[in-house]
Amino acid sequence: MTVSKNEIISDYVVVLGSGLSVNNLTLEERVLINSCPTKIGINKYAAFYNKAEISPTHVYFLDDFSHSSILFLKHIINFLKNKPLKEVNFILSKGYLGYFKKTKLSYYLTKFLSQINLFFYRLLILFFRKTIKPLNYKTFVSIKNKIKKILTPKDIIKFNVVPENFKFEYISVQNWIARGNKWATTIKDDLYHFRGSLTTVLNYISIKFPNKKILFVGVDFNSPHYFFQEELNKLDINATDWTSQYITSEKKHFSIIDYKNTKIDDEFPFIIKSLKETGNTIYSVSEKAYLVEKGFIKTIKLNTVN
Repeated sequence: MTVSKNEIISDYVVVLGSGLSVNNLTLEERVLINSCPTKIGINKYAAFYNKAEISPTHVYFLDDFSHSSILFLKHIINFLKNKPLKEVNFILSKGYLGYFKKTKLSYYLTKFLSQINLFFYRLLILFFRKTIKPLNYKTFVSIKNKIKKILTPKDIIKFNVVPENFKFEYISVQNWIARGNKWATTIKDDLYHFRGSLTTVLNYISIKFPNKKILFVGVDFNSPHYFFQEELNKLDINATDWTSQYITSEKKHFSIIDYKNTKIDDEFPFIIKSLKETGNTIYSVSEKAYLVEKGFIKTIKLNTVN
């Protein structure tokens, strides 16, 4: 199957992964992929899109569970501020809601108030620790959690000033390792999530872009390395997390590593079936991608002549 530029523009949504196959794309293929009006960069991709020479229109970044992941999103935002992208649509965890400000005044005011809240939170916890905790530990924990919800910002470092062309959409997801999760039909629902970001991106596409074909670019899974590995290693950000030990050991993406008797293969037939119901079909530009080799999806060739 061969796809032309007109078809890419009218019929496709591109999913931009960070696999090594991106480095094998020809200049003509990159130009053709760039012509697609919707290109979703997953996780770290957006920070290195200039190496891929394929500009994302959307940035999917869900992680907000660790200091390093928050710092990396901050790096992506600061990196994209001075790039000539017409518009950038961020798809983020609801844990980031309220932290991005369009003016410096709003940014400094909100951050200042949050720091005051944090100070009073710590002061109150110190007070309760000295008075209530010695008497009743369960009561102390209950009061602590209630105060934290009211007074404490999740992370001061999440705050940032963003330009007007940055748009934000916030989502929540289901249990990442639970079998039989529900395929969401609205963005307000907890989106489907299983063993990695890709599954949630696919659910998102089914809601926002029904009846569109999906083109995987750099969604390889069969290597532990990124197409920007050298550039990543030079960043002053710790990009590792608890999954890194498994990735290093198995030498492949965490989504296809057997972890607690699960891997993305288990649910991919369900994902394909769910996408079919909204008129979405997945294709890959790489013949060596894991999901192609396993027979889940087919490849297409890009017509770079016309």
